[in-house]
Amino acid sequence: MSSLEITFKGEPVKLVGNPPQVGEMMPNATVTDKDGNAVQLHELIKDTTILSVVPNVTTSVCSIQTQRFAEGTKDKDYQFLSVSVNTPEEWDGWKSEHNLSMTTLSDTDRDFGQATGLLMEGLDLLARSVFVLDAQKIVKYVQIVPEGTDEPSYDEAIAAADSL
Repeated sequence: MSSLEITFKGEPVKLVGNPPQVGEMMPNATVTDKDGNAVQLHELIKDTTILSVVPNVTTSVCSIQTQRFAEGTKDKDYQFLSVSVNTPEEWDGWKSEHNLSMTTLSDTDRDFGQATGLLMEGLDLLARSVFVLDAQKIVKYVQIVPEGTDEPSYDEAIAAADSL
């Protein structure tokens, strides 16, 4: 199977692998938490989870996506995680600026991008995507946004998580 191709700012870009699909287990990866500690993604997923992946949270669409999911899930009985290549310090500054308390993960070593097939070749950024995972880390919903500068379907992802 060839790797998935999306566009970013209208230009075609290939992903390094094949992202997980519905029914598959989300691959494990090492990510960095807000305190700079290396943690395993699988250790963080203990319940239904919306996993939002953004290229760079300091850009407008990524910021909007993260805020929309943070707001849309704050009163839910499942967790919301957001991952990008941003450093823990960049995430902390962004969360302070937007007055949000949420779990953010940094893929500074690109282990998550490699493991999930979401690293965009030549850009060193993660492809904008959303996954809904059950407590067993099985993908129940996935959206790899075809154009990296477009927003995902918030309502569909939240409805998928609500249904679990």
